[in-house]
Amino acid sequence: MHMKLNLLLPVLLAAFTAVAAPITPRDLLPANTFAVSTVPNVAAARKALQASPPARLWNDPAMKAFTDKFEAQLEEKVLEPLLLFADFDLDEYTELLQGQLTFALTRQEDKPTPGFILVADSGANAEKLAEKVESLREAMVESGVPHNRLRLEGRDFLHLIAPDNGPDEEDDAAVRRPRPEAYIGQAGSLFIVASTRALALHLAEQQAKPNAQKSLAANAEFAARHKAQLKGALGYAWLDFNVVLDYAMELERRLLDPENPPGPLDPTVGRTLDATGLRGLKSVSVTWHEAKAGGRVEMFLHVPAAARRGLFTMLAGKKGDASPPAWVPANVTSFARWRADGQQLWKQFEEMITGITPLAPGALGGAEGVVRAKAPEFNFREQVIGTLADDFIIMEPAPTGDHLQELITPSTLYLMKSTKPDVTLKALLTIVQVASEQEAEEAKVAGRTVYSFPVTPQGQEGPQISVHATATKEYVALTLHENTIKNFLAGPRKGINKLADHAGLQAAAGQVGGMGSGFFAYENQRPFARSIFHYAKDNPDFLVELLKGFQNPDLGRPDVAINDWLDFRLLPDFKQVQKYFHFSVAGQQVTEQGISWRLFAPALPK
Repeated sequence: MHMKLNLLLPVLLAAFTAVAAPITPRDLLPANTFAVSTVPNVAAARKALQASPPARLWNDPAMKAFTDKFEAQLEEKVLEPLLLFADFDLDEYTELLQGQLTFALTRQEDKPTPGFILVADSGANAEKLAEKVESLREAMVESGVPHNRLRLEGRDFLHLIAPDNGPDEEDDAAVRRPRPEAYIGQAGSLFIVASTRALALHLAEQQAKPNAQKSLAANAEFAARHKAQLKGALGYAWLDFNVVLDYAMELERRLLDPENPPGPLDPTVGRTLDATGLRGLKSVSVTWHEAKAGGRVEMFLHVPAAARRGLFTMLAGKKGDASPPAWVPANVTSFARWRADGQQLWKQFEEMITGITPLAPGALGGAEGVVRAKAPEFNFREQVIGTLADDFIIMEPAPTGDHLQELITPSTLYLMKSTKPDVTLKALLTIVQVASEQEAEEAKVAGRTVYSFPVTPQGQEGPQISVHATATKEYVALTLHENTIKNFLAGPRKGINKLADHAGLQAAAGQVGGMGSGFFAYENQRPFARSIFHYAKDNPDFLVELLKGFQNPDLGRPDVAINDWLDFRLLPDFKQVQKYFHFSVAGQQVTEQGISWRLFAPALPK
């Protein structure tokens, strides 16, 4: 008997576990779902977020004075009034949510608008959830909110419908728009909100009898993306773009005036979709993962190569080395490099806008004619497009100070590779000079000529902004900060390490597909965070000053409230918390199936 029990117990336990396992969004949602955003396991996601650098920064003892004041205001001004007037305890509801938190949209064949679904899983807290649902119903009764009660799959649901306010002034008196409605209830551990009875019934049935009806798992497009990308993610979002296209075309049909149809030169939704290549986009999916090595976010555009047109041909770029060149210093705040054939990009752009409307090339030609009227030697196609190469770089040096203006307008350097940099630069300067009606100032730096011209309108108060440009042997360089272009031409200082030699960069790059796919980006969070900390501590009223121009006398004094909540004087010295600011990288992958971008933030060094 004892041996039999030992053999039977694992079987019974396995069976119970299988029955008790929470239903997943792919098995719960109906097959006509075309958009879903979900955290499949809130408890697991919450644990990951608590271990994240922002959460660790907030909970660090060095931040205690600052965070205690903020949390005290949150408790006094928000949470206590909610508890007093609405019996809403945030902690109670946070503990209640343990399983999935899902929002979805469904295609409704007989209606012009999609159906919506909200599902929250309370896990083992089903009894507490039932108490909250009953409290909600009682509050509706006390408040006189019109509602009906009904049974779905043996469960009580509340049916709410918006009051009928009559037809809109612009509508025919006999025409009434459908009134928004919602079905609210509980099925097992699930709290459910749905826009139609059919959706609420589907969710209740699926929860009670999994696989009773076709679910989102039966959608071939979703199933493929779930297997390849979504499965195992802490959070994901997915959109069936074919349905979006159908809605866009249907909207155009409804708005079309039969007596005044669009002409052959007018942009239409159909022409725009064809020209941009959006008809070839099957779905968009985004995932969030956390692992020992770090956190990763990925966005995937399912646009097969055979259907790739317009925007997607341009986005695909070309494979090539996108690693930081040797002259990029390790102390940069950010770096991004994209390898794409500039001349091909312009050709694809022209084809796209011509497909939208044949009038577009004429408009571009007209703009060039305006420039030629004042500069007859100007030829945009030969001097700009004809000189473009296949390398584009954006780089932001480390901040040199904590001035607000530098924080608002970072000293970003834009580099564009050219086969004839001097020719490209001269043509671009001609465009700017004609547009601004101002001549550029010239200065010699490291044997190169730097051209500077103001772009701030004359007479405007505040900081004056100028564009500074120069040409090197390979690149045309532009920036809004004079020192940036001077430092670039002077080259890296002796003793400064290269970004390419940054510890951990190669390993991080491996998480996003490497540096040879044609696109790679790097961001160091620490320099900008340091500047923000220093500036906020030295100028604790900077948010007040920044928001003064947006104040409404009828709304009281928001500046006072800001200082009550955020006392920047209480921030610690940045050295105490700088360990929570690290770096991240991004990369692109282009395959036969689509285009993906990955962002990876390595785990903080121990």
